[in-house]
Amino acid sequence: MTRTHPLDLQRLHHVPDELLRSRDLRDQLAYDAELLWWHQRAVHDAGVAVGLGLLDVGTPHQIGVAPGIGYEGSGRDVRLLEATTIAVPAADHHAMALVLRRRSAGTELVWIAASDVDRCRGVPVALLRRYATVPEPWPARARTVARPRIGWGATPPDSTPWEPWEPAFAVRGLQVRIDARAAGFTAVPCYFAALQGEIDGLRRAQILPLGRQYVEAETIDGFTFRVLVAFDRRDLIGLVGPAIGTLAAGTALAGYGAARRLWVSWLGLQCDAAAPSAMSLKDVMR
Repeated sequence: MTRTHPLDLQRLHHVPDELLRSRDLRDQLAYDAELLWWHQRAVHDAGVAVGLGLLDVGTPHQIGVAPGIGYEGSGRDVRLLEATTIAVPAADHHAMALVLRRRSAGTELVWIAASDVDRCRGVPVALLRRYATVPEPWPARARTVARPRIGWGATPPDSTPWEPWEPAFAVRGLQVRIDARAAGFTAVPCYFAALQGEIDGLRRAQILPLGRQYVEAETIDGFTFRVLVAFDRRDLIGLVGPAIGTLAAGTALAGYGAARRLWVSWLGLQCDAAAPSAMSLKDVMR
């Protein structure tokens, strides 16, 4: 029978005039380090975080590694403080991994079989594939941010810049370009948007159901929101007069959106898809 014990971190609390001993200071450092490891394990995952790139040293039998830092699967950081050169093993039918691992006197770079890589015992920085002579960077890296980036906003109810949209003959709608630059996205996110405002009680002029609302032309800076509008000709005549034409109808639509105080609320979700830290060892060794 096994029992799962909950996380037990001893939080230290000091009081005025307390006599501190060396053990108390060591406990405080251990507590801070444990919290840091939990953070790095949850947010960044294992792999190279900064630096540790491969350097060309001018000979095919050696490879250089730049200074940098990586995270083990336990959350501990492993650091290389200065550029280091190491010999490249001879080509073999087994894939080899160059691992930066902790030692009592600091850290060391060592070649091991790629099948023996343990993410809790070192950070792999290079891969020498089967029968290859030139190492390549290890493909799995630590995540910069594990959680997605979320941005949201809304257009002003009184001044949403609606424009007419006519996708087909006798089909009309409204559109507006949404500016999402303030969210600071670094890649095109998934946008979600919904029409807001005085939608109920529209008489014959009617906003079509939610399925007719959608986003288009998504970029890092924003997107276009479009909605189809079912207009009765008599409503358009009431807005622009009997001599109604295509241009007048479009102008009427834009004016109608402003008159009904229609606006758009939106949400953007950018996931960190550039983090291959979950790549399996089988994929690496192909």
